[in-house]
Amino acid sequence: MLFASAGISRDSGNPPKAHHVRTPIGGTLLNPLILYSTVKIIEAILHIEDKITPLAITLFLLML
Repeated sequence: MLFASAGISRDSGNPPKAHHVRTPIGGTLLNPLILYSTVKIIEAILHIEDKITPLAITLFLLML
């Protein structure tokens, strides 16, 4: 991988494929973070930490 991106070994022929591999991985890592922050924002706005658990809000957001 490193040699293919550096251009030393040109057997693969398509070094830019590495960029397409990284994008879904980054997206998958960011989704739970965005979801968690959205839950925290909703909790802060509605002040319902004592009534509805974050898990319930997360499940509600997943159903939308």
